[in-house]
Amino acid sequence: MKLLLLAKGAAHVTLVSDGLSATGMPDGKYMLGGFEVTVTGGVCRNADGVLAGSTLTLDRALRNIVALGIPLPDAVRMLTLNPATLLGIEFKKGLTCAWEQTRMSCCSMEGCTWQECGPAAFG
Repeated sequence: MKLLLLAKGAAHVTLVSDGLSATGMPDGKYMLGGFEVTVTGGVCRNADGVLAGSTLTLDRALRNIVALGIPLPDAVRMLTLNPATLLGIEFKKGLTCAWEQTRMSCCSMEGCTWQECGPAAFG
């Protein structure tokens, strides 16, 4: 990731999650289509022990990239503005301005919560 960011820059990297239905669930057995998979310690494997999918959440992606030493503003851009720009909707998604109503995920090391934020929240 560090090499990618050096080559492309934070404005051209998008963080994504391709988490499957067991994402965010406790360790256990889950169905992935017609296949049973087992999640242990956040790692999903099929009956043969082969990786079967991702359980990465976007808040974990943010923590991972910041842990590599990427500045938080760059990391947040990779999760918000960059994907919105890629989809051509950056004029209405991916940024929060003081005059806009928005739905935000507020994260701490313990987890994330959703809350509505609007002009009053910004003073």
